[in-house]
Amino acid sequence: MRIRIVWLMTFLLIVLVGLNSSRAQENILVNGGFEDGALDPWTTYGNATFEVVTKDPIEGNYCLYINVPAAGTNFWDVFLKYPDLVFEKGKH
Repeated sequence: MRIRIVWLMTFLLIVLVGLNSSRAQENILVNGGFEDGALDPWTTYGNATFEVVTKDPIEGNYCLYINVPAAGTNFWDVFLKYPDLVFEKGKH
């Protein structure tokens, strides 16, 4: 019986490790981390300044700095968009 439990635990461990590695995050967006030093292919709209900077990126060499001087009347008054991608609350 112990041998069966050991084999079962080993099998479950292998399966869980395999699932974990297949869920590794990778950046599938072109210039998703702004590592080209440019904003393209991202598009912006509204009364805000968007610039790719080198100051304090979390990872890589570049990050996006957005300055919104005042809140808009509507939530869509300022936006950052990637072609054919929809950001959803609670999704990663």
